[in-house]
Amino acid sequence: MPARFPCARPAAALLLAGFTSASAALSIVSDGSDGAFSGGGTLALDADGVFNFTTIHVTSGLSFVRNAANTPVVLAATGDVLIDATVSVSAGHFNGVGGPGGGDGGARGVGNQAGLAGDGLGAGEGGAATTSGLGNAGGGAGNATPGLQAVQYTNSQPGAPGGAIAFAYPPGGSGGGGGSGAVFFGVPLDGGVGGGGGGGIVITTPGSITINGAVLADGGHAGWAFANVFANAGGGGGGSGGAIVLEGGSVTLTAAARLSAQGGAGGGKSTQPVAFDPFFYSNGAHGGEGYVLFATPDLNIDPNATVAATVVPLPAAGLLLLPACAALVRVGRRRPGY
Repeated sequence: MPARFPCARPAAALLLAGFTSASAALSIVSDGSDGAFSGGGTLALDADGVFNFTTIHVTSGLSFVRNAANTPVVLAATGDVLIDATVSVSAGHFNGVGGPGGGDGGARGVGNQAGLAGDGLGAGEGGAATTSGLGNAGGGAGNATPGLQAVQYTNSQPGAPGGAIAFAYPPGGSGGGGGSGAVFFGVPLDGGVGGGGGGGIVITTPGSITINGAVLADGGHAGWAFANVFANAGGGGGGSGGAIVLEGGSVTLTAAARLSAQGGAGGGKSTQPVAFDPFFYSNGAHGGEGYVLFATPDLNIDPNATVAATVVPLPAAGLLLLPACAALVRVGRRRPGY
């Protein structure tokens, strides 16, 4: 059984009061029209991105196909929610595609073209155009924390990183900037696409939410730059982590639970085994961290659970609770998988 922390209940109640109405009504109420969900797979989002389930039991990996409006995912239920596997709204790696609700990465430059900025409020800027054999990297996107700027494999005008932005609803991350191209003895070299932003997901029910598995909203790793022994274009900037909202009558994270909204790595060079370890071979333009919001009057977190994201700050009246709660709700920070 997970431990019940004395500070969790009042802290969560304050979060709920700040996120929903004074009566603590749910932000979205399921009408149950989609029935009970049990299993996994890939679900295509309809126009509003809302699933109206009765109960939810995720038993195997669950992911989503974005809709035309690129809304975040809303898993609404009238009853209990049990997550025993991985639910992911993470961005794609190396391809610039954001998760549902997340911004896409900026396009890469070719030859003497600049890279383009990513999408979203915290987007990274593209690398500046150059006519030399060394391209400019794109900037990492920001969300709860700022993105980073490239420190290697770049010319003197890498794209500026995106700054930190306040939590906003609907949630989602931003895309990193695309790297510029380069020219080597008249041969155009391709830059790297910016990483996509992690998506947004809201899990909401008047009942209980129990997580034994993982909920992921990680940003995407940026595309790498074309390179040879003598020259390289600019790699992209990493996408920022997205956002996870857990809103229920109670929320329990067991020892095996993992919530993650980490930023993706900046791009490396095509001559390196970037996919083996994107962060080790990165240009340094990583995406910033995303958010987690607990909206519940009854929050239970096992001390071995992992929350690799920034917890949405409490309203001013609850700031005195932060020192006692920080170690409990911000259990660990780990790099996203790839």
